[in-house]
Amino acid sequence: GRKNPPREKPNRPRFLILDLSQVPNVDASAARSCFFQLAKMCKKNGIVMCAAGANAKVDWVLRTHDVVYSSEEEKLVQDELLHPHKIEPAGTPKGKLILFDSIHEALQLR
Repeated sequence: GRKNPPREKPNRPRFLILDLSQVPNVDASAARSCFFQLAKMCKKNGIVMCAAGANAKVDWVLRTHDVVYSSEEEKLVQDELLHPHKIEPAGTPKGKLILFDSIHEALQLR
């Protein structure tokens, strides 16, 4: 009989970048049930979840509900992603949303 050739596995995305520049507000339930759960699913599948353009209110809600990295952790993770040739700092956590100021900054990821 004739065998079908093996199927190639589709390439998974490495990054998911959300443009939050037009999002005026996020409530606590959206932060926990939407963004937090999506970040967990991305982590499970090896995808880095990023967002850009969040206003101060959205930024505060996401940070308050532990959906994004602390400012100190965020700088470490951004540096690691923007400069992958560097050695990963010990103890850098994974699985949270990484905030960027602009979509252009987030799109610099490789």
